[in-house]
Amino acid sequence: MAELDVVLDSRGQGASARLAELDAFTPWTSSRARFVGTAAELVDFLAGLLAVADGVRLHPAVLDVELEELAQLVLPELRRRAVLKPVAQGGTFRELLGLERPLSRYASVGAAGAAVVGLEN
Repeated sequence: MAELDVVLDSRGQGASARLAELDAFTPWTSSRARFVGTAAELVDFLAGLLAVADGVRLHPAVLDVELEELAQLVLPELRRRAVLKPVAQGGTFRELLGLERPLSRYASVGAAGAAVVGLEN
């Protein structure tokens, strides 16, 4: 699994300028790789990276800015290129993984079950 800090062009401001502005307040230090550029450049980069990696965890510089760019521009293009699987419709995450529903430890035990564990009077 790869991890990548992401700063994208957004709202008429270039990614490099945004990063410089963010660093002016507090320098952004991270041991992760960093991508600074346009949404289209990120799509190309991720397409190449996902050809050799099992997945990528993206760390947005500013959540409400990068998340909008990722949701509107990056993810749809990655799906169009068949780099990402289509969005699964309906069901729970457990069902999507093909897992059975576990028994609840709080479910009531019938009389036969209670007798087995010695709870019957």
